[in-house]
Amino acid sequence: MSQAHTDQMRAREESGALARPITQYPRSSSSLLTSELIQNDIVDIQLLEPLLQYFVQNFHPYLPIVPSHLSSLDNITQSWAKETFLLTAVLTVATKDRVGLESLHTRISQYMEKLLLRVVLGAASVRHVGSVEGLLLLAEWVPHISAEECARDAAANNGPSHQVQVTPEESVSWNLIGLAVRQAYLLHLERYSFRGECKDEDELEYHRNRLAWIFTYLADRQISIQMGQAFWCRGPGLSTRFTIDDYPYLRPQKGNGVDYASFVQAQVELTTIFGNIHDILYASKTRTVQLMLMGDYTKYLDDSSKALAMWKEAWANVDLPHYLSGLLCLQFEYLRLYINAFAFQAVLYRTPKSPAGCDSGKSSYFPYSVMASADGRHIYIAIDAAKSVLKYLMERLNPTQHLRYIPVRFYLYEIHASVFLFKALTVGALNSEEHQTCTTLVRQFISMLKSAATSPSHIASRYGKLLTSLWFQGQTTPDTTDAFVESRHSAQNLLPSPIDLDDFTNPSMIGSTNSFQDDFPTQQVLPLLEPTEALECPDVFLSNLPFLRGGFPDLDTHGVGQLLTDL
Repeated sequence: MSQAHTDQMRAREESGALARPITQYPRSSSSLLTSELIQNDIVDIQLLEPLLQYFVQNFHPYLPIVPSHLSSLDNITQSWAKETFLLTAVLTVATKDRVGLESLHTRISQYMEKLLLRVVLGAASVRHVGSVEGLLLLAEWVPHISAEECARDAAANNGPSHQVQVTPEESVSWNLIGLAVRQAYLLHLERYSFRGECKDEDELEYHRNRLAWIFTYLADRQISIQMGQAFWCRGPGLSTRFTIDDYPYLRPQKGNGVDYASFVQAQVELTTIFGNIHDILYASKTRTVQLMLMGDYTKYLDDSSKALAMWKEAWANVDLPHYLSGLLCLQFEYLRLYINAFAFQAVLYRTPKSPAGCDSGKSSYFPYSVMASADGRHIYIAIDAAKSVLKYLMERLNPTQHLRYIPVRFYLYEIHASVFLFKALTVGALNSEEHQTCTTLVRQFISMLKSAATSPSHIASRYGKLLTSLWFQGQTTPDTTDAFVESRHSAQNLLPSPIDLDDFTNPSMIGSTNSFQDDFPTQQVLPLLEPTEALECPDVFLSNLPFLRGGFPDLDTHGVGQLLTDL
């Protein structure tokens, strides 16, 4: 697609000269045509269907929270008429990182911010289950955070702009999910975690409210564990054991439909185990340190392994598309890592630190290999789980068809696994063969991130640069890694081309793509810090990566920098 076509579309869009066939739709109080989105020229009515179709095709499978009567795209102007907040959230996600749609995304994002303010202020216009659904969507696919705006805010407050950094995705997710939890309680959605409650309501609304609460529970557990914080909302009633039959609108509606009910229920049961582990091992810093020092945590790790084995027996053969079953396996392996990494960190925590100023030479945390450690079994499991987290993603997901669109938390799972392997390598827990295997895995994963990125601001691009800086300090990833990705995913789609309006309104053109080149130069400014800071101040680097703050409490006291410099 030529640049002239892209410029033409932008000019027509900005001037408001696009032809809007409003007369072919009936204007009524329940029509989307009377909404602020259309009336204020934020988005053209002609773009709604292809944008919604793009969302349903690429994002909806990973978080099937949009009700089926909306995701079916039947009679859009009527069915979405009262779903302004949810629709705006969907459009925000659908236009994010789209070449040629930057101006449209900016307008939608600005309107989204106004709606978010209404939620914060408790406005009646957004007091609807759709606002909970929209907040959870935004939390999974975090909108752009402008570094320039942060710098301007700091300058306005007389703060040093050079110290302002882009807000991490997890921080934005934390606040968005917090809003969703408060909004859900305001709407009394917690009642729907009991089967006997609210049965006199409309069936569609009843199941929609229940599903919104289930997704709120999942999001709260996942972000709280990620941030090392306490849980905010209750899960399903303790007397209620939900099954896939409790999500009838997520069951396959056609013969070849996707069983989203099984996908959600498998995550609910896995998240329950996750939450119990978090409450026991990471209930508080004092409790965590006590467990590490006393060494009586192994019984919890063993019981957790039994619970995971039961989950795997129940859900390992669920009939799902390979990329969704791959994400379930990835979450399973990440939970194995989360559990058994506790033993790994306990060994590091109990190892005597050299006195300050004492130059007694470098010590080893595993002088006689991991096998000689009392926690050797769990450490081996943790290392195997971290490698499996990377393997499942590379084996089951295509970088341009799946990895590009997955929620932020799955990227964070991969980053944490990669950082754990780096830490294991640093403290001598990997032998030479495992070192080579892990290095190859990380190189391949970085190459997948390069293929998935649509622009330098895409999350895949930014995390790829961070991992390159951490694992390959001053090195470059070899071309052979790119060949690996091409051979494994021979049917890749390339990146979206700049889109002309005529092509954009044609559903067959939604997947049209071109290439985005980014070699992850190590001297380029990173989102969280300069590359030299990653080398000279690893404590700063790792403290900005997910899970390390809450999961490894000794880092708060001694710092990662002290850990690495003591080696």
